[in-house]
Amino acid sequence: MRANVPGLQIVRYQDDATVVQALIAHQIDAAAIPDGVAKDVMKQQADAGLAIKFTFFHQPNAMAVRLEDQEMRDWLNKAIIKMTGSGELNKISRKWTGNPLIVDDTVAEFMLQSWINQPAHR
Repeated sequence: MRANVPGLQIVRYQDDATVVQALIAHQIDAAAIPDGVAKDVMKQQADAGLAIKFTFFHQPNAMAVRLEDQEMRDWLNKAIIKMTGSGELNKISRKWTGNPLIVDDTVAEFMLQSWINQPAHR
């Protein structure tokens, strides 16, 4: 890409806050940042003239649990399955990220295996 765009300079910033400040201050022309960050900035800085042009990938998030904490892991897994099935997790995703919950094949397989491995289904 660099070879095809004369004068293009790609700069890496340490964190989202720094790149957002550079964008607002017109120190850079464009930025690749998480869409949730971009949406928040556009709300808070409505007069900055910013726009999201396209999403080139979705940034998944995860919860981390200590391996030895089986009870917590089981509780979270059951809550995730229940909330995904009821649509509640999708509502939360839309509220906080503005995007629907993406349930890909990996998530679907996890949900199925978790359901199968519950004592009531063995």
